[in-house]
Amino acid sequence: MIIEIRKAGFTNKGAEMMLLSILEQLRGRYPEATLVMAPTTEKGSQPFSKISRLGFKSKFRLRRGRLELSWIGSFIPKKIREAYGIILDKEVNVVLDASGFSYSDQWGTYDCEELLYAVKKGKLNGQKIILLPQAFGPFDNKINRNNISKAISYSDLVFPRDSVSYDFLKTILNDSSKNVIQKPDFTCGLKPIITDDVVSKKGMVPLVPNYRMLDKTGVGVSDIYINALTSSVKIIISSGLKPYFIIHETDLDKDIALKVISGLDSDCDIDIVEEPNPQIIKGYLSYARFIVSSRYHATVSALSQCVPVVGTSWSHKYEELFSEYDYSEGLCDIGNQSQLDNLILSLCDDKQFSIIECKLRVNSKKVKDDTLQMWQEVFRVIEK
Repeated sequence: MIIEIRKAGFTNKGAEMMLLSILEQLRGRYPEATLVMAPTTEKGSQPFSKISRLGFKSKFRLRRGRLELSWIGSFIPKKIREAYGIILDKEVNVVLDASGFSYSDQWGTYDCEELLYAVKKGKLNGQKIILLPQAFGPFDNKINRNNISKAISYSDLVFPRDSVSYDFLKTILNDSSKNVIQKPDFTCGLKPIITDDVVSKKGMVPLVPNYRMLDKTGVGVSDIYINALTSSVKIIISSGLKPYFIIHETDLDKDIALKVISGLDSDCDIDIVEEPNPQIIKGYLSYARFIVSSRYHATVSALSQCVPVVGTSWSHKYEELFSEYDYSEGLCDIGNQSQLDNLILSLCDDKQFSIIECKLRVNSKKVKDDTLQMWQEVFRVIEK
């Protein structure tokens, strides 16, 4: 069996966590399967140097703009393809799409168009197409609505990971569509890696900034967001706990951390952790007292390990995530400083902290059980 993984890769830590989670499941269930990805350039999301280290073979793909030229691969002799680990699209049996959050009006029309092309071509080749849990919508753009509705009709399984995404899909589909099933983010089960550096920060409070809080939440938010994080750091320190920053994604996130630190007293010693391995980052989060987070997969990593989160949002996916853990009070409006401050103070209090931790312990188990059910449904479709 040849299984292709689409979209998950090395664009960011969240995408890498999805990729590692998929690998963990597939290698446990299908140890003899051939896993493939379409390689990109070194600066792209799926560079050959990285996917080959994980044991992937390369799917031959050639595009120039919107012009698909992958058919050229059929002219490469089979012996050469085997020698270089090249797989043709027509040889793939199963496609797992793990886009995270690509199919939405927020990102234009290309991704939805490209998905429709891929699933139509896959169906012609007899492939089973499964869209793993991810966020969808909104789809007010008619082109996106048309492309997504057709793409889903060609797919075997589609998993919106929250109720808003589910409703976005249902508004453009026939309600009788049985291949759309709501299931949670599937990185919740990815195991953390604990290092000596992780242990050294046990009981501390990491802050995980996100530059999307600036470019996706409207003009004039920059100062509000920086001030909110600065206030958070000061309250954490005044409560006798020690804060530090984790850079979950880009240098733009680091710039936010540096701005916050520059606005503190000179005697404040705040570390910035830049760790490339997402499982080690999950280790840091597992050892935290609580976290202040604007990054989705950092928030998932914490909540799934029963670590309380003081969260901020730039998309419906955050509201839905906190609701999934029955912890909506953990999501704050950055324009409401008193709400943010009071939540941090409550988590610094041992009694209040214990109440929230116990609630997360119950709901984390529910989410993980739901994820296991999702994988069983995926395996059922693959094996039928």
